[in-house]
Amino acid sequence: MILQIKFRGNGVIIEAVSDSRFLLIAGKPIGEPVARHGPFVMNTSKELEQAYHDYHNGFFGEIKENEHAMAKF
Repeated sequence: MILQIKFRGNGVIIEAVSDSRFLLIAGKPIGEPVARHGPFVMNTSKELEQAYHDYHNGFFGEIKENEHAMAKF
């Protein structure tokens, strides 16, 4: 395990066992249905199917050499 996430009251405690990078995104609930599978999060199963179709058929574009490097903070 690289990261351990603990929910405490109104906050979150994140502990890393080793050098790690992570992305934490939060927001107010918007009351929409959520369908998720693998890296995709959509509102319906049909939208998930379309996302997988688009991904497998190259409609998401491509990452060129050196464009995939994460920013260092």
